[in-house]
Amino acid sequence: MNPKIKFDEVSNEKFFDKLNVYYNQKTPFIAYRKKNSLDLMCHVDNNCVSVKSLKSCKPGFFFMPFEQFQTGYKISLENSFTTHLKLEKNPHTNSITLKKLVTLQKQKKEYLRSISKIINMINKSDLLKVVYSDVFEFKDVERNSIKYFKNLLNLHLDALCYLFYHPNEGCWLGASPETLINLNNFNLKTVALAGTKKKEVNEWTLKEIEEQKIVEKYIVNKLLPICEKVNTTKKETIKAGGIEHLKSTIEAVTRSSVSKIIKAVHPTPAVAGFPLKKALTVIKGLEKHKRSFYTGYFGIVSEGGCETYVNLRCINVAKNRASVYVGGGITHDSIPESEWNEIILKSETILKIFKD
Repeated sequence: MNPKIKFDEVSNEKFFDKLNVYYNQKTPFIAYRKKNSLDLMCHVDNNCVSVKSLKSCKPGFFFMPFEQFQTGYKISLENSFTTHLKLEKNPHTNSITLKKLVTLQKQKKEYLRSISKIINMINKSDLLKVVYSDVFEFKDVERNSIKYFKNLLNLHLDALCYLFYHPNEGCWLGASPETLINLNNFNLKTVALAGTKKKEVNEWTLKEIEEQKIVEKYIVNKLLPICEKVNTTKKETIKAGGIEHLKSTIEAVTRSSVSKIIKAVHPTPAVAGFPLKKALTVIKGLEKHKRSFYTGYFGIVSEGGCETYVNLRCINVAKNRASVYVGGGITHDSIPESEWNEIILKSETILKIFKD
């Protein structure tokens, strides 16, 4: 799929030194490492352009928001370099909790109230699922997030880890376990991923099984009109950041464009809900923050293919303030207190990057 990219190979030390130089020069870049890989890559673009869709765009790395037609960015692939990542032998994994960083009592009360409203809406309508998110904010963090990125790389081998920098946006960091669309030689692959539990919990509940089934059915129905040979694998449990999710893989053959495919499936019920329009209305009415790039997508897009991921488990660092974005799928079986515990659990998988 990928267009031919010429990478300059550099040492680990020089790789991160270059990131610091580009950050200090306020030059946009995207650095990332794929799941279970030690190949660390970076694309730099002093003329990074703003985009609102993938149509009529030359190949590049796209960093796109949750809401359609909101502004995202395209970084060209002409200035690229890579290194073979050297991991720390004993990465520091002190347990950092939200309670150490922010006061949660008021926020928890508002969150529980919103979840109760959503469950009531679901019980009185044809809504099946709403993905409701929240943001935990805390101050006094370093604007330059390169050392946090190093920690992220050491702690999350089971996810795609990235650091995106743009002077208008600050730094976005994340560890995504979820593919949006991979397209290579007309062969399409995507996943239906939903449900969250601790590793110590042996069984999935009916709530999580149904939640994942909604996502899978939605994606398949969206792909059928534009694809052939649509096949779905059996569900499996995957680990990501110390917690587990339910996942099935969907494969198909298509001659549709990347922009048409992504427009058809994004946002999925995994990040929005179902039915989509009603879920989006609830999200807009109840969420007090703008999602921005959280639950958007990113990755390399070329004329004939793509490798894109959903932007989950992410943090925005700007002006010495960190914003941690987390969310969960709400269904008629949801228990507000359990949903709160789930987003706390998700947030703390990424908070470990703020170690000393």
